[in-house]
Amino acid sequence: MTRLFLNAIAVVLLVFTLHACDIFEADNEYPDGKASVRVVNIAPEAVSPVSYFQKDEVVFTGLEFGDMTDFADVAVGRNIDGFLDDQGDTLIVRDEMADKENDIRFFDFERSFTVFAMHGPDSTGNVRIRSMEIEDTPNREGYSRVRVLHAVSGLDVVDVYLTEPNEGIDQESLFAFDIGFNNEGGSSDPDDGSAPAEMPLYSNVEPGVYNLKLTLADDTDVIFEEEVEFDESRNYTMVLYPNEDNDDIERVLLVADN
Repeated sequence: MTRLFLNAIAVVLLVFTLHACDIFEADNEYPDGKASVRVVNIAPEAVSPVSYFQKDEVVFTGLEFGDMTDFADVAVGRNIDGFLDDQGDTLIVRDEMADKENDIRFFDFERSFTVFAMHGPDSTGNVRIRSMEIEDTPNREGYSRVRVLHAVSGLDVVDVYLTEPNEGIDQESLFAFDIGFNNEGGSSDPDDGSAPAEMPLYSNVEPGVYNLKLTLADDTDVIFEEEVEFDESRNYTMVLYPNEDNDDIERVLLVADN
């Protein structure tokens, strides 16, 4: 009788424990752990400074055009996030711009992301989210890794060259081609086809000083040129940075990713 009684108590405790676990998991929207996120405001026609929020928490506030934050830890998993204007009104929520499943981004445990506040294709003061994961793949020994983000909605599709100082453009110095606004189309490797718009790919580059030159796609006339420098074993995102009218490139914003 005593053994049966103890067995019955054990079963009750087991059921209660399992039920309690179910309740805990249901209430815990995010997995344990954090991701690191920073924000860069490259939206010159935003109606006011912007703030970045995640769920109900404002993570960064009062970001002017050109501001870049330090990294902040945020919860991982399925996130409702977006931008607010200085009145606290929502400019964009990530889910509102998602027209297909793979546009909905997730922050992953112990990974780092740069979130860009940038304009959509129609330059009307709108602000949208462009999140880019900072890949932690080790660098090829003796090399830098570089990728490019086209953030000027009024600038046509371009080809990107990295030339030695005082050298002209040629096929060998072609770094990425057919890069449209928000990286629609384009590739950094002619054998790879088109790189996905959601995540520009890093390419290995020998460290040193280069002249970054832009031409319109399939043209040879250089429309922009600026000196850039890459350090060994560093990763970079080269942002084609808009002028205040958002119709031309003002400069290259070199964002170090490690």
